[in-house]
Amino acid sequence: MRYDHYVYFCTDGKSEYDPDTGDYTNTEPVKVKRPASISPTSDEKIQIIYGQMVQGSLTVQLQNQYNDPFDYILIDGKKYHVDRRKKLRVKDVFVASEVM
Repeated sequence: MRYDHYVYFCTDGKSEYDPDTGDYTNTEPVKVKRPASISPTSDEKIQIIYGQMVQGSLTVQLQNQYNDPFDYILIDGKKYHVDRRKKLRVKDVFVASEVM
């Protein structure tokens, strides 16, 4: 299996109060880059997870587990929401759907 793609685990920026200006400022989102193997999710697995056919669903497999908290995944500049996660002994597998 090739881990020839890169995915970014993103945490949204936080809104912080700036007492000097009196405004709220948003910090930049934090992105962590990891190599991954990405493949389309099979029709049978989509039917089991969602109960209906969903377009834009991918299966992402990492060589090592990712244990930090994150809000969403960026793949090729598109935002994906994790619908199912399976932690194996060493690897991590995500089933993610594209956020429209």
